[in-house]
Amino acid sequence: MHRSRFSTLLIDVPRDEVPAATGFWSAALGVPARPEPGEEQFTSLPGAFPQPPPVRDSAAQ
Repeated sequence: MHRSRFSTLLIDVPRDEVPAATGFWSAALGVPARPEPGEEQFTSLPGAFPQPPPVRDSAAQ
């Protein structure tokens, strides 16, 4: 059985709009915004899209 997983949402905004966009998405999703270590041009919103618990496949036992 195939299972899909949401992994990444990329929002591209002009450089001068980054603070406003970051503030908006951080507040809308209820998580803090953090620069991505080593790639400060990117901002991460850790925890914005929690991963579901793994599904145990009874056929694999």
